Amino acid sequence: MRYFIPIYGFKVHGELEFGPFIIESLDVSQDLVIDTKSFHMSAYAELIGEESQLEELIFRLGPILSFLQQQWVHLAENVITVYEDHMVVETLKKLFPDKIPIIRGRKPPQILIASQDIQRVAIALDQVLQDDPTNKCKGFHQAFYRYYRLLSESNRLIETSYYLLYTGLDILARSYKDKYTDTWGPIATLLKDLNFIRGEGVKEIVGFFLDARNHIFHYGLADFVTNERDCRNDSNTVPITVYEGQMRKKENLLMANTKLEKLLPLVLLRFIACEPLRTNFNAWFTKDAWSDGRDPALDPIEVLESFNITMYDKKVKTLINRWIEKAEDEKTKKELAALLEVYKPKDTSQFRKKCSHLIGNNDQINKLFIEMEKIHSTSFFIQKIRTKFIIDLN
Repeated sequence: MRYFIPIYGFKVHGELEFGPFIIESLDVSQDLVIDTKSFHMSAYAELIGEESQLEELIFRLGPILSFLQQQWVHLAENVITVYEDHMVVETLKKLFPDKIPIIRGRKPPQILIASQDIQRVAIALDQVLQDDPTNKCKGFHQAFYRYYRLLSESNRLIETSYYLLYTGLDILARSYKDKYTDTWGPIATLLKDLNFIRGEGVKEIVGFFLDARNHIFHYGLADFVTNERDCRNDSNTVPITVYEGQMRKKENLLMANTKLEKLLPLVLLRFIACEPLRTNFNAWFTKDAWSDGRDPALDPIEVLESFNITMYDKKVKTLINRWIEKAEDEKTKKELAALLEVYKPKDTSQFRKKCSHLIGNNDQINKLFIEMEKIHSTSFFIQKIRTKFIIDLN
């Protein structure tokens, strides 16, 4: 028996065949295909299988097409049987509406997979999703369908979208290697092993996503307070403990959500060893739509700077030089120059030791450390300096 189902909001050039699916596009303009207000019938699929398999096939097809287009794709709820090929389109148009209004809207598509790579990616996804989700692919199944759920939501709370993104990445990472004792280790290992980034920046980047998770889950999209003393309850008397980290501004929370939304589909592709030639695997921290041919595992500084995590030579040294110019007395200039001389971001223990004699009652030195914290509020050694030498930050 031959089964057919109309597809709304998806179109390919020519025929797309993968697994038990054959996709044929209709003569519909691209503007209607990606319309964010209504679904337009733009293609149909032939489902090759037994009647008992139809529900599972439809369940799998919708998310795969949505991933390929990076936009919510809708399938009709029912299939039809047609015996004559020339009657398929006519029957579909007779039994199903050409247009379906989208009540809650639909996000526009994102650039991820070039048209010449679509079939290759579709085959790879279908093969993995056919596997029993109780095996080693279980983490991939859960991450993939969480990402599909995100694509099918338009007007969503950041708490919802970030939950789907972060838990998808975390589940995938923990299924990759199951023995961990910390919260950031699984994702860090996955990103390193899949060649997304290398070096010392991994912990900072995962920490960035982890800080966002902690704050969004507990406080929602509100500004981070600068320290524990500034956060009071309604009676303004009892202090509330607040996580102090990179997530001090709404922009940072939104940035974490945006970057993770770009990162997760790239991780999913590389996890199943599917790397389309034109897909830019640096797109989660660059603005390039397509691959620029660079090594995807870049030096961490470029990646960190895209997150505004910039406690590295260039910006910190610029800041120290600016303060040397502004120093009001020769003693402060010399102290700042000494700080610049010993500053080495990759040798934090040595830095703490050498700069200990600079910490005192000098207000300008203390203000410098405050600005350095603003540049990189997750800097471990700045926090330790403040604790160890009791810098007055008020």
